[in-house]
Amino acid sequence: VLLGKMTHNNSFTFYPEAKYYFENLTLSIKNAKKSIYMEYYIFDDDEVGAPIYNLLLEKVKEGVEIKIIVDGAGTRGVSRKRVEELKRAGIMFEVFFPSYFPFVKVGNLRANYRDHRKIALIDNKICFSGGLNIGKDYIGKGHLGNWQDIGFSLKGEAIIDYLHEFERSWKFLKKDTTDIFQNIAIDTDDHSLTPIQVVSSGPNYEFHTIKDTFLSLIVKAEKSIHIETPYFIPDEPILDALKAALVSGVKVKIVIPSVGDHAFVYWANQYFYGELIELGAEIYKYKYGFIHSKLVVVDGEIAFLGTANFDYRSMYQNFEISLLILGNNITELEKRIDKDISDSKRVTLEEYKNRGKKDRVLESISKLLAPIL
Repeated sequence: VLLGKMTHNNSFTFYPEAKYYFENLTLSIKNAKKSIYMEYYIFDDDEVGAPIYNLLLEKVKEGVEIKIIVDGAGTRGVSRKRVEELKRAGIMFEVFFPSYFPFVKVGNLRANYRDHRKIALIDNKICFSGGLNIGKDYIGKGHLGNWQDIGFSLKGEAIIDYLHEFERSWKFLKKDTTDIFQNIAIDTDDHSLTPIQVVSSGPNYEFHTIKDTFLSLIVKAEKSIHIETPYFIPDEPILDALKAALVSGVKVKIVIPSVGDHAFVYWANQYFYGELIELGAEIYKYKYGFIHSKLVVVDGEIAFLGTANFDYRSMYQNFEISLLILGNNITELEKRIDKDISDSKRVTLEEYKNRGKKDRVLESISKLLAPIL
């Protein structure tokens, strides 16, 4: 399933700070009775990840079935010794596109295709996802300092789509066609009426569903488009759609970091928002650290959030999973954007036009590199 059906019997919890996400994830793992399935781009064995790995070792002793998938390019902070410890204990641990060179973890000939998902499924009852990987960067203790991100959990019918996507990944890695989740029993009692549609995609899928969802939201916008992303690197159709929205009177606000976490990303962001600022787009650079949130809210009525960035990689190359959500939770997400805007510096048109020659050269180079950034 690339585009899950719209489900209604769900509850959605947004965690405004990473500490609440990790506290609730840890508590859910502690309370697990049957199964824990985790799929993360980064799951490091550091001050955040090590306690979770240790907890998983305790849970497997209790008879809980544990399956873990980590990305071969993203998860570099786990030693072979730790992996062997997990496997000896009975935890099923798989690496997505592992390195062919044991001491060079990025030396993967297929490294351009990354499992960028962040999923934790506990007892088929609760799912954690969003932009937060498992590692110290995500609590603000990395080299970029304060880290602003979006994490959430789900209960209800939408979990079925997350389970099936985990199953798809697991079957691919194990080359096993056995159905893992037959006759899934999902607890749908006492959940609020929260419409959710799960959207997943990857390079082996027939359609670029994440990209198509971004495009559809922009085209259908009537009043406002609010975007938070660490990487504002849209393809040409999406950039054209944003221009058309601005010309038709739609208010476009984009929140990006004031620093880049990868070479050339800062200037790529600057190149692409430069295409929009002259048409009236409001561009904000987050002042207090790095903003890693992946969130689009249209007309204050529908939101798209999850693991997908607003860039080429997430649209065409990565394995991603996000969701569309309607209902009362939109107000909460809009407030988050408003707060982040208040913690940001707006880029003026005059400031953009007066940027230096160095910036212009680096923007041009970054534009050429955009598909691989």
